[in-house]
Amino acid sequence: MIYKRKKSLNFLFFITIIFVFSISSSNAQFFVGTDAFKQSDLDIMHKNWERLVEEDIVNKPIIWSNPETGHSGSQEVLKNYNDEDGLRCKTVKYVKKSKHIKNVFTYLMEKCLDESDGVWKFK
Repeated sequence: MIYKRKKSLNFLFFITIIFVFSISSSNAQFFVGTDAFKQSDLDIMHKNWERLVEEDIVNKPIIWSNPETGHSGSQEVLKNYNDEDGLRCKTVKYVKKSKHIKNVFTYLMEKCLDESDGVWKFK
């Protein structure tokens, strides 16, 4: 019974994450919440993203930690591909840890390059 309940909770969490990502726009607002990333966390993650893109790093996570907020995690490009519209895209794995919560949150996101402005945006 406990196993089924845990499995149901995991499924509910997965569906919630999918919903959150489906309504997210081209920014990182989905990371904002009760124990959310602060601007300093997002700044670190943005610098790591730039490094992942500039150095074309794939399947090698970049680990980060912010002593100011107690948040840490990693970012990793899992694959590069062209989408159905021919845009350059990347599947990115974000891992978030918090000093306040024991759980580790993993997000799989798709980011594509908008060639009109040169900005990588969440799909």
